[in-house]
Amino acid sequence: MLSVQDRLELIDLSARYAACVDARDFDGMVGLFAPGAVLTLPDPPGRMDAVLEFAGSTAIREALGALGDYPLTQHLVAGHVLDKGLAADTASGTVACIANHLARRPDGRVKNLVWHLRYDDEYQWTDAGWRFSRRSVNLLWIESQGVLVWAGPELDSADDMGPV
Repeated sequence: MLSVQDRLELIDLSARYAACVDARDFDGMVGLFAPGAVLTLPDPPGRMDAVLEFAGSTAIREALGALGDYPLTQHLVAGHVLDKGLAADTASGTVACIANHLARRPDGRVKNLVWHLRYDDEYQWTDAGWRFSRRSVNLLWIESQGVLVWAGPELDSADDMGPV
């Protein structure tokens, strides 16, 4: 069984991942992965399950660099379910997330592309503490919403992402 301290550290790991992604702190985000870790992403709209695999810090950084298409994001994580791994220095878990991605459409309106997703995680204890050894992003559904006002940076034009 995981200790309370381990559980708090694993929940914090997911929160830090979300904060780093939203702040575009890719060095900080990559630092949350163990050496040789794997990030698996969906390929929407055709594949909602985690099918694109990125191994190692360089590949993970490049994969998440695609978030640069969205000048403003907010990842809300909740519902952590954590389990002790088979080895003493491993654990696994699932984390629910709602990820908001804002961008300006060519017609000038701002759109929020909302991903409802589940992270399937594997964790490894390292000298730096708990780190992701594998993080798989599985989309449950995507919705599109119009945005009236926001605080933050001016949004540049983006490709048309479908109807608002």
